[in-house]
Amino acid sequence: MDSKVVVALGVGLGLSLFFYRRKHTQSPRSKNDGIVWLIGAGPGDVDLLTVKGMNLVRQADVIVADELVDRSISDLAPAGCKFIEMGKRGGKADSVPQEDINTVLVAECKKGHRVARLKGGDPLVFGRVWPEIEALNAAGCQYDVIPGVTSALSAPAAVGIPITHKELSRHFVVVSCHKPDELDFADLSKIDTIVILMGTRTLPIITSRLQEAGLTPSLPVAIIQWAGRPEQRVFVGTLDTIVKQTQGETLSPAIVVIGKVAALAKV
Repeated sequence: MDSKVVVALGVGLGLSLFFYRRKHTQSPRSKNDGIVWLIGAGPGDVDLLTVKGMNLVRQADVIVADELVDRSISDLAPAGCKFIEMGKRGGKADSVPQEDINTVLVAECKKGHRVARLKGGDPLVFGRVWPEIEALNAAGCQYDVIPGVTSALSAPAAVGIPITHKELSRHFVVVSCHKPDELDFADLSKIDTIVILMGTRTLPIITSRLQEAGLTPSLPVAIIQWAGRPEQRVFVGTLDTIVKQTQGETLSPAIVVIGKVAALAKV
């Protein structure tokens, strides 16, 4: 082959590789470019924070944390990191409005800060993260979503409840029950295992509606409060007894598991 042709081919391949890398390689982030990391902080125990989440917290200039996030996570942050608590829980009068949270995230990002937005569990499982994503997009802010361990699965696991079981639980569903009137209890009654978030305040309605839908009053129910933390508590009963068993107890935050597998909980 002619040497000129070889050179031309070499130059062509080199240019192709250059432009491919330029197209597919992200430019390094400038120190002046802010970013918001929407981090799933897990069910509560700092040891259940993901490695990626931990590494990002260690780089953060600002931490914006939900109320249920373990405060010891802030110990991972570098010196000088600003900690902002923005608690938001259904039913609490002093919960921070979502619009205020959005405003803080955008403002801190616009300042060029690296913001670790810590959300309990997984940010995309009943984490109310979508309004924050919309606000960041509208403001032109960079963000990334870091998955976390959702309490819907980790809380039952913490007390030995298998959400799936060859004989007892062929399928499961995860629902939020702070507005039970919006749920179809007839459909829920067909599922082997029901995992409920934000359902402790409406527990009497839930247990009553499921029995009206045809579930046996003796169906096991487990409530796991503060899963994975030193203050963890577990209540085990049935659809017919669990409300009376927990009368007078402050149960939130807790996960409710309804189904045969709930009887396997370690108390």
